[in-house]
Amino acid sequence: MTSSPPLIFPVDTEFLDGLRFLSGDGLLADIKRQLVPIALNVIRDSLVGHTHPFETLQSLDDMHWQDLVENPYTPSAVNQLLDAVELHPRLQGVVDTLRHPVVMERLRVEWLHEVTLGRFEHSIPFLHKEDELLKGWEQFCGELRESSINPFAAADVEAQRYLSSREGSLSDSAWRLYRLSFLAACRKLFVHFSGAKETWAGSYTFHSFKLSGSLANQMGHVARDAQGHEEHLSLRFGQVDHVFYLKPTLEQLQLYMGCIKDPELTTALQRKLCPFVCPDSEESNFLAELFYLIYLPGCLREIHHPLQVKIDEAFLQESGMKKEFFRRFHFFPLSEEIVATLSERMGELPRLRAFLNDPRTESGLVRQRLYRGILDPMLTDVVQKTLLSLCRQWNPLLRTEEGATLLLMNRVESKAGRVAGDDPKAALLRERMIIEELLKILDRNTQSWQEGFAKDGFVVDPARTYFMTVLDKAIEESGSEETRRTRYEDFRRVACVVLE
Repeated sequence: MTSSPPLIFPVDTEFLDGLRFLSGDGLLADIKRQLVPIALNVIRDSLVGHTHPFETLQSLDDMHWQDLVENPYTPSAVNQLLDAVELHPRLQGVVDTLRHPVVMERLRVEWLHEVTLGRFEHSIPFLHKEDELLKGWEQFCGELRESSINPFAAADVEAQRYLSSREGSLSDSAWRLYRLSFLAACRKLFVHFSGAKETWAGSYTFHSFKLSGSLANQMGHVARDAQGHEEHLSLRFGQVDHVFYLKPTLEQLQLYMGCIKDPELTTALQRKLCPFVCPDSEESNFLAELFYLIYLPGCLREIHHPLQVKIDEAFLQESGMKKEFFRRFHFFPLSEEIVATLSERMGELPRLRAFLNDPRTESGLVRQRLYRGILDPMLTDVVQKTLLSLCRQWNPLLRTEEGATLLLMNRVESKAGRVAGDDPKAALLRERMIIEELLKILDRNTQSWQEGFAKDGFVVDPARTYFMTVLDKAIEESGSEETRRTRYEDFRRVACVVLE
């Protein structure tokens, strides 16, 4: 019995023309070969999890980006590659530029920007609208003449009760942010119970909050779902454009009051609206100051004047950095005011300054940029090229809708061939179309492979052509213990499902 020939990986070609400006042709051929096992793992994780490889790569990028600052030299496949990048003789100029004192200070500022203001963008994208909404709610509540309870005033009392216990430890900014997020949480509860009508500026999501103790008993059937499961409260989150409030009944007011006096529920709601409300006074004060000093004014300006991203010319001049380098290594186009504010705040926080000036942290900041500027784009391209190469070798016959049979690559390439033009952009578009068409087919094929695995107890029908058999062979031949280990762990997960 003769073994099948080894699979061919596309490691002898220049994947990224955009990296030539750093050191010429043939850049890091050895490192690209070492990226293939990681690329295979990304492809397998994506197909098994039915996610797009670019999403998997983004998750991988986010994980490494955060970890590199605190663990720049922890043994791993990525850190081994970063060692090679950092020591590559053609890249010493790149490393020296990143370690230049002016650039290093900018790396510290941008790290601080990303973990504060950058996180605001993802976690509190609609909190800046709440001030305006709260004014409308306060006015409505003030007009409830026949009600014995003013819902807004009652919420304000509860906020003040908490804030009085923290007197002296919170800055004015932190006090304002806590009150804003608490009242915003109470407004959501009022909208829910009173049946107020909201219009939304974009999409929204639902989040459920578990109720317990006396509040769960008080809510009773109101909080139970159709199947009678445990009590929970489901609320909508998103950017509200307008609210039409309705006068609540006495029963609705009682439910509302029970909720705003429950610290577990209001804290959970606040953390959903603003996760930076925390017991640590120093952290709360710092983040609240950035919220009111930089983030909130920027949001309000963008409502009337859309943000125009400009490269920081002053920084380029001071550091001697070229615009292409600035873009390649993902520096932020920050205003001089923001840079000055963040630099000043770093100087005022001894623990933060000590952390960011530690040589280990500085190494992590440099390696972050080497990862995002060199390894990450290389890995993205290697994933696409490796997937394409494996599909060319797999290349099964497919049946078309008309009943004819056609080789896989002929089918996808014929669709992509409709894109006209011989320029690099057209070629890139054709390649992207080929990848997207392949992913649609591979997703269906992988789903069929998973169903066969679960049904037949690991006996895969040899008459069926599964891409996973080609991919697993590639993983075996890649010589990566890390990817093999992931593969066997995946097999054990399937085994548990089958045995159950």
